[in-house]
Amino acid sequence: MKFAALLLTTLTLTGCLSMESLKPDTSKDTSFYRLDANSRMFCRGETNLCQDLTLIASSHRLQQVEEAYGSTIETNNTVRGLMKLVLQPADQAYTAEPLAGLQYQYKLPITERTTQLWNLLKQAQIDHYGSNNAL
Repeated sequence: MKFAALLLTTLTLTGCLSMESLKPDTSKDTSFYRLDANSRMFCRGETNLCQDLTLIASSHRLQQVEEAYGSTIETNNTVRGLMKLVLQPADQAYTAEPLAGLQYQYKLPITERTTQLWNLLKQAQIDHYGSNNAL
């Protein structure tokens, strides 16, 4: 912890980390979620603000995702089953669209359900790494 504080102080004093770099990039579209099936990440629009789907696969929060989607994951590959559940909801509440020019990446609308997934992924990250590393 002391090392991290020292590193942050050093970067700040040398100008490598400025207040400008901490501002969110408003030039990127955040009006949707993006599922990157190749890296198994669930991201906020075009940004690099992503949650790791593999963390929830071994989390007690997986059941909450299944409840939110009204379906269960019935495969030995939990992450693949989760991605299928998110890309093809059983009730067809929304449609995921492939992103043009981006292989294995899909655009999902921001809905109550996809936002709940985002929040559960964030909680799984906190469960796994602690609150200091949550997005």
